[in-house]
Amino acid sequence: MASPDPDHLSEKSIEELTRLKAAEELLELRDRRKARGSRFMAVTQAMVAYIALAGFFANAIQSYINKRQADEARAAEQKRWAQEFRRAQDADKHRAFFETSILATDKDNDDKRLVGYTLLQEFVADPDFNFKATLMLEESLAPEAVSVVAGVGRTPGPDTTAYAAMREATRAADIAASIAADSPASLHFARLGALRLIFHLADNPELRAFQRDVLGPLETSDTARRSEFVRTLEAFLRAGGNHMRAARDLNVHRNTLIYRLERIQELLGGADLEDPEMRLNVQLALKIRAALGGSAS
Repeated sequence: MASPDPDHLSEKSIEELTRLKAAEELLELRDRRKARGSRFMAVTQAMVAYIALAGFFANAIQSYINKRQADEARAAEQKRWAQEFRRAQDADKHRAFFETSILATDKDNDDKRLVGYTLLQEFVADPDFNFKATLMLEESLAPEAVSVVAGVGRTPGPDTTAYAAMREATRAADIAASIAADSPASLHFARLGALRLIFHLADNPELRAFQRDVLGPLETSDTARRSEFVRTLEAFLRAGGNHMRAARDLNVHRNTLIYRLERIQELLGGADLEDPEMRLNVQLALKIRAALGGSAS
């Protein structure tokens, strides 16, 4: 048997070592690939888990927002309906109060008025209607005002008997009751002035004729156009011809008063209101109008 050739053995050993080294490199490369695959898989799984978690939180937030919007919409709707209900209640209350006030102020039917008083008691307890209901009850239950006038005659003495003084007082009271409401409630017979003559001659048609001659155009204009010329003339004379005071009493501007006075003078045929005789005639006609009442036409 021939002995192995050392060179041949050496070559075979080198080939074996090369194959072993190649095999180790292949195994090492396979292990690295597996390791890289494992890391990629782990990263992928982590990203999937993160995306899933992010989706969960996004859904939770969206659900919260949707629920909150739904709650706000529901609350707004409930508030709107509550406001509509209160508005309807208030409208019903005002309607009921109006109808109750009609009952409480019915002067011709005592039964209706009594029912109205009873119903008003409920509104007195309501803070929204307390003031109105209380005021209406006070006005409805208050005694009716009675106009009282008094006439004063002269003191009985040598020139005036007690009977004459009583007649004078009665006459003064009759005059006080007949003249304008803004006049004094009591009159002294000795201070009646021209009214004594006017009432003494009340049945004489000349009084109305005189009133018509002096004030007729003004009364006609007032009736047709509501111009208030007679009232303006009365205020002007009562103020002693003072424009500012007359305008204040009439609650008009001074220029308005001046315009009215110019129209009054035109209607009276160019009469001069500063003329003493003209003023006397106008004042006497105004007294006749106040004493006998209203227009002469």
